Amino acid sequence: MARRGKVGLAWAPAADAHSFQDAAQELPRRSWRPITRYFRDGHTEQWWAAELKLFGYGPDREVR
Repeated sequence: MARRGKVGLAWAPAADAHSFQDAAQELPRRSWRPITRYFRDGHTEQWWAAELKLFGYGPDREVR
């Protein structure tokens, strides 16, 4: 998900996450999946990815 502007300055209900960092910290550890990134020069790196629920978007919403 891409978002213009400053991170953490969005309108949301008080109980919901207000930044990418807040949303990521609310996820349980089991939500994170290892991702192998492949780069042009041939090296790889292990990254971690998860689907966040933020600003009305999420895996269980109409729009991801």
